[in-house]
Formats: sequence, C-alpha cells, structure tokens
Amino acid sequence: MTYRAVLRNREFAAILVSQALSIFGDQVARIALAVLVFERTGSALAASATYGVAFISYMVAGPMLSTLADRYPRRTIMVAADVGRAVVVAVLAIGGLPLPAVFALITLQGVLAPAFDSARSASLPQILLGDAYVKGSALYNIAFQGTQVVGFLAGGALLTSFSVSRVLAFDAGTYLISAGAILGVLLARPSATEPASSRGIVHDTVAGVRVVWYDSRLRRLLAFSLLGAAVVAAPEGLAIPVASELGGASLAAGILTASIPAGFVVGTLLVLSVPSHRRVRLLPVLTALSAVPLV
Repeated sequence: MTYRAVLRNREFAAILVSQALSIFGDQVARIALAVLVFERTGSALAASATYGVAFISYMVAGPMLSTLADRYPRRTIMVAADVGRAVVVAVLAIGGLPLPAVFALITLQGVLAPAFDSARSASLPQILLGDAYVKGSALYNIAFQGTQVVGFLAGGALLTSFSVSRVLAFDAGTYLISAGAILGVLLARPSATEPASSRGIVHDTVAGVRVVWYDSRLRRLLAFSLLGAAVVAAPEGLAIPVASELGGASLAAGILTASIPAGFVVGTLLVLSVPSHRRVRLLPVLTALSAVPLV
C-alpha cells in the first residue's frame, strides 16, 4: 500500500484536507488570541492560559464527549462540532469582549474538539483497511504538524497587517469549509451503538477509563503521551512573552511556536523509518531526550 493510493481515497482525502484547513485557521487564531491577551494584560500567565484552557477543557470533557462517536453517526458528530466551533470563534471575532468571556469561549471551543477528534479517529479504520490505515495515520500526523508550522508562521505574519478580529473571522470560515467538505464527501454510516440504549454516557465514560486503567501497556503509553505533551506545552505557551522579552514582534512569536510542530514533522519521518518492533522500545529514551532542550 502506497501513500499515493491512500490519497486517492476520496473520503480520506476530504478528512485530510478539511482538517488541515481548520488546523491552519486554529493556529493562526491561537497566536492572535495570545497576542491580544498579552497586549491587554502584559501577563505571561494570561497569554499562556489561552493555550492552557483549551487543553484543560479537552481533559475534562474529552473522556465523556468522545463516547458520542459510538452513539451517533460519526459524520454528524464531525459536522456539528465544526459548525459549533465556527459559531464560537465568530463570537470571539466580534472584539471588545471582557477577558473572562474570552476565556469562557476558548474553553467552549476546546470542549467541542474531543467529539470531533474521536469521531474522526473512529472513522479512519472504516475508510482505510489494513496497511492503508497505517499509511493514512502517518499522513494525517505529518499533515497535522506541518499545517501547524505554516499556521503559526502565517499567524505571526498576518497580525502585522490585519486585526485580531479579521484573523478570527478567517478561522471561523475554515471550520465551515471543513464541515462542508465532510458533509459533501463522507458517506453516511450508522452509529456503532444505539443512542437510546439503557447505558448512559457516564457509563460509557467509566467503561472507557477502566479499559485503559486495567491495561498496564495502555497505562504506560498514556504516561508517555502526557509527559511528551507537558514538554511541548511549556515552551509553546511561553512563546509570546519570550518573543516580547527578546524584542521580537508577533512574527517572532509565530516562528518560535512553529519550531515545535516542525520538529514533530521531522521526528515522524525519522520514526517511520525505524522497524515497528523497535519503536516502542525507543519510547523511554525519546521521552527523556525531549526534555534536554528545555534544560
């Protein structure tokens, strides 16, 4: 199975393109919001909190909302999440909102993300079978990180010419285009389970947590993921105040932030060249080495 053959799958191509576009808009908006908050408050904590609240809402809402991907049609979940996030970002684009309202809307945007991500992840094995799924996952990860690089750089550059409101309006538009691509190309498939079953969302959430908790291998993989995320999130959240401290403008902040996903692209390509049976053994070494630049 070749990458070219995977890309010829219309459904996968639609997910890849729509996600790349919305991720691009997200990174542009993320830089814009961090710059806006930092300019209004002068606080590094407040600027980095614009990144943090989205992750916190994902952690809190993620385990529960991810169960929706099994209870309702996945295409419906993805379209609804995209439209919902477009509305939230459009409200942010109005401008002049008090900071508590800004953070509340960023949190709401983050809450909608796990529903989309879980539905997208669950759809890929239905669209791509066997080795095609492995190749498709690698392509998705490369596109995800590569689009982040371009989005952060573009966000820093756009803020030198356009207002934060216009940049946010652009982000809202990318969500609507993403929803249209998914609705127009993805096949309608029934839900994996009946939503009206006697089991509730809380029951499914607890069951999912138990699956991970009682599997020692899954627990270790989750721990590595959390450690890796912490190493990445710390410098990303500080990019705006660090750029300001060094005398740089929004473009410098975009370059600093883009360097992290750029490393992900290079790392993904390198890891894919390693035989699969050796990758898991490399996890502890790579996790430890990822902290070296911070030291």
